[in-house]
Amino acid sequence: MDLLKEDGNQSAAGLAELVGYSQRTVQRALKRLMDEGKIEHVGSTRFGHYVIK
Repeated sequence: MDLLKEDGNQSAAGLAELVGYSQRTVQRALKRLMDEGKIEHVGSTRFGHYVIK
């Protein structure tokens, strides 16, 4: 969440690179945050990004 607050235009791949985890691990965490209603995905599957609600 802190990384999204700093730069609200991050992809799963970009976040994975910043935190040093696999992209799949980051995607699972992002899905959990979306399910909780804390973030949303904007744009297409391939070129979208995540923003805090």
